[in-house]
Amino acid sequence: MILAESAAVLVVEEEEYARSRNANIYAEILATESLFDAYRAGKYHPRLEGLRQCMTRAMKAADLHKEDISYISASANSVVQQDKLETEAIKDVLGVYSESVPVSAIKSMVGESVSATGLLQVAAACGSIKQGFIPPTINYSQKDPACDLDYVPNESRQQRIENVLVNNFGPGGNNAVAIISRY
Repeated sequence: MILAESAAVLVVEEEEYARSRNANIYAEILATESLFDAYRAGKYHPRLEGLRQCMTRAMKAADLHKEDISYISASANSVVQQDKLETEAIKDVLGVYSESVPVSAIKSMVGESVSATGLLQVAAACGSIKQGFIPPTINYSQKDPACDLDYVPNESRQQRIENVLVNNFGPGGNNAVAIISRY
């Protein structure tokens, strides 16, 4: 894990107001979910149960099926155990579809910015939707058999993006998921 400093600013407003001022709308927030599972300070829940629940609840709140997810912005920050747990959670929630949905980790490019990272992921998801690409997971050199999803290794991928599932979680039990969608 490489610690970093960063910041992001997003303008979030009602659709009616944005349209009235002819705003360049990048995307919309379809759903957000957060859950504190209070496992143990400084430790990850051994099954990331809170993240699993957040992903499931966010897709339900957005009225989306797993096949509607264009790509997943993973919380992955190169901590081996965390990345394995997130892979397992994605597989559990998406089932067999997890084998074909791209998963990207922007922390591979910007580092672990702790509290700011979730907002950076949302900003990247908005840009991906607007520009039609999935950001790469860089410095990906050796595949871990326990992390066997399509991590978009080393090069971005051109693709029309409809819905991005953004995962973010931390030790101690903080879990958050957002679904960002094409406007």
